[in-house]
Amino acid sequence: MAEVFYWFLNMQIVASLCALAILGLRRIRRIPRRLVCWLWLIPALRAVVPFGIGGRLGNFGLVGMLNRFWGRPARITGMERIITNYFNAASSYDPLTFPKPRVERLFSVSGTIWAVLAAALLLAFAILYVTTLRTLRDVQPLTGHPGVYVSGKITGSALYGILRPRIILPEGMENNPQLEHILRHEETHRKRGDNLRRILAFALAAVCWFNPLSWICLKYFLADLELACDEQVLAALGEEEKKAYAMALVGQAEQKSLFASAFGGAAIRVRVERILAWKRMSLMACAALTVFAAAVAWFLLTDPLRGVR
Repeated sequence: MAEVFYWFLNMQIVASLCALAILGLRRIRRIPRRLVCWLWLIPALRAVVPFGIGGRLGNFGLVGMLNRFWGRPARITGMERIITNYFNAASSYDPLTFPKPRVERLFSVSGTIWAVLAAALLLAFAILYVTTLRTLRDVQPLTGHPGVYVSGKITGSALYGILRPRIILPEGMENNPQLEHILRHEETHRKRGDNLRRILAFALAAVCWFNPLSWICLKYFLADLELACDEQVLAALGEEEKKAYAMALVGQAEQKSLFASAFGGAAIRVRVERILAWKRMSLMACAALTVFAAAVAWFLLTDPLRGVR
């Protein structure tokens, strides 16, 4: 356990730096949230994979630059990539040995605490998820809308489930004149697989529970999922419908549900502002953003192939 936790801590350092970079980029309003949602994958990968993508120009990536003044990359037998190492707390790395027994005990005890609490959080999330779905077993199908149901146990429309996601509306919503926009939003969540993304995000935060940035990133990632869904709906509706869509959002109660993609599940004021300011991007802007995202991914994910000291 000491060895696993030692390398996991090193992975958290790189993941945190990548997370800070994405948190900074998301403050640029012109970057679509659909793109930001994909960029969040970078710190997630860094948090669970001990090495990045190898490349000849890896020395100019984030890890390559850090290695010039901090860290001592290590190479493990059987692995093609070097592993980032910023603690330098071991006397050797293949196999991992610590200079003093008390250092090894510290990592061993800390690793055990980490594993136990991570497992407890994952179990708690799983129980909460199953309990939520069981309370909605008695939903009634909405006539004329396949895959849409009505329940008196919720206050706002949302998409529940992963394998067979269902759109569930509160009682009385079936007669809402804005029902079309609400259903389009939830159907977009279903097509995007956002409920699965939410579950994976919660699982990752549980595994990285001791890192405060993991919870901060979880909060903003969930908000970005809603904003990205709004963008995709508007891309289908067009600019003419954005005011009607914003009004439908304002008319909904904010639904608090951890594992469901709710129509009013994020900061409504921020979403309305972005909806009203939304404009269809030009082909040139899309191409420029694609190149920009590729450059960011390359910089944050690429590791040097050499450099073990």
